[in-house]
Amino acid sequence: MECKVQRKIRTNKLLILLIMILSLVFSCGCSDSNKNTKESKKVKTSSSQSEQTLMVYSGAGLRKAMDEVGKKFKEKYGIQVQFNYANCSQVMSQLQLSNNGDVFVAGSKHYYDLANEKGLVEKRIDVAYHIPAIAVSKGNPKNIKSIKDLKKDGVKVILGDLKSTAIGRVSKKMLGKEKIFNDVMKNVEATTATVNELIVHLSMNEADAAIVWADTIYNLKNVQAVSIPKDKNIIKTVPITILKNSKKKELAKKFQDFVVSEEGKKCFENHGFKTIE
Repeated sequence: MECKVQRKIRTNKLLILLIMILSLVFSCGCSDSNKNTKESKKVKTSSSQSEQTLMVYSGAGLRKAMDEVGKKFKEKYGIQVQFNYANCSQVMSQLQLSNNGDVFVAGSKHYYDLANEKGLVEKRIDVAYHIPAIAVSKGNPKNIKSIKDLKKDGVKVILGDLKSTAIGRVSKKMLGKEKIFNDVMKNVEATTATVNELIVHLSMNEADAAIVWADTIYNLKNVQAVSIPKDKNIIKTVPITILKNSKKKELAKKFQDFVVSEEGKKCFENHGFKTIE
């Protein structure tokens, strides 16, 4: 009788132990399943966000206007815009090496043409004018009234890099057009990789004058513009184009259409650009 009782107790203990083991196994399985479900949702969310992000390459001189465009575009469509700003020669190198971009906004038509020759871009739409001007310190202490005054003794000048920047190339052409290039170069203290750096140097009183895009000094307090007459100026256009290798052509087209719309052009006008009708 006692043996039967002991066997029954042992049997019950084994059953309880088996139930505990099975419970533990199912619990782990459910935990892993939940974890996998959460991870799967996380991956899908990340993928969705990536699909809704555009990569836009842009000339550095367009930064203020393009930042506003990106903000307004996201507010309207919920699509994030990631900008890559650099001088146009650097952007050209990046376009040739990378397949991640969707849109290119060039500082001048010259760089669109280069990209088009290399088969990197689709049809362009012109957005705004890039108008060169002479930037001087507030009050114009050197009394600079024209581009020819940049060759005067004692005037410290800075220019955009003459080969890699749109504003540098334009400056060289304008000075050559007036036959004063060599004389002005004697006064050049430095050249910079972007037009924005010209403003920084000028603001720090490291130079007396620089040739810049007029929009880059729009509404600045410590720098003012000296206009260059049309017959002595070389005005450029700002084009926007979709990259041929873009994997998000529909979103890229939506962005291009927004930039050239009245709402998009207003962003340019807010920062001193004259837009193209």
